[in-house]
Amino acid sequence: MEFKVDVTDIIQRNITEVFNAIVQPQQITKYFVSHAISELSTGEKIKWGFSDYSLELEIEVLEVEKNKLIKFSWEAPGKATVVEMNFKVVSQ
Repeated sequence: MEFKVDVTDIIQRNITEVFNAIVQPQQITKYFVSHAISELSTGEKIKWGFSDYSLELEIEVLEVEKNKLIKFSWEAPGKATVVEMNFKVVSQ
């Protein structure tokens, strides 16, 4: 059985700023993970640490397209999950 969740949100910031906030370790550690070593890049395997939970997860970066797409997989607890983030500019 496939379980799929779609979430849509509008962030009132420049698309590059939002994209980099996820891709760059010095940015993502300000609000989501407590530890990240390297930038998300297609084909890389990196680790994200969550100190509040004494947890470290390996992230397999499946695809990164600047300002358009971030797709990665991770496993916790024992369940592999693919996360896909799509970015687009929305006129207001």
